[in-house]
Amino acid sequence: MIQTTVIERFMTVVCFIYPILAADYLFYFYLSIFVAMRLTTAMASTALGVPIKFLDNILTREAASLLPLGKQGKSRQIPVAVIEQLCVALLLQRELGTPTAKSLQIAQQLVEGTGQAAIGKLGAITFDIARVRRSLHHAIAQTLEEGSNPTRGRPRQHQKTKRGAS
Repeated sequence: MIQTTVIERFMTVVCFIYPILAADYLFYFYLSIFVAMRLTTAMASTALGVPIKFLDNILTREAASLLPLGKQGKSRQIPVAVIEQLCVALLLQRELGTPTAKSLQIAQQLVEGTGQAAIGKLGAITFDIARVRRSLHHAIAQTLEEGSNPTRGRPRQHQKTKRGAS
């Protein structure tokens, strides 16, 4: 109880004296929660603007190594870091016409590095990763606000009352 009041007082003083510092602290706090988040395939496809089946095919064929192992019957949980790589790969695929597997390799270099990736021995590609992340995080936030996940499987059966003589 004492620790909570001390922390609350400290944050009140920090917010009053250093509002920019407090805003940065809150921004990075919420960003750390956001990055650790996982989305279903349906939500990720909505945020990326692609059909669910298209994203599911990419995840099962090309990007299976990027995903953690799941359980049968559970919807796939995709980390936001993987969604960032998929976003860059889809942009490369759309704009440059590269195959999906090659786009995912280049996207991994771009996202994990400084936004630059070597293309062959003489070429390089530069991407504004910060801008892509901002727009993707905005799209994910809108997706989360819009709705919930559709239920999977068969609909639940309600208890039927027995008819006839008892």
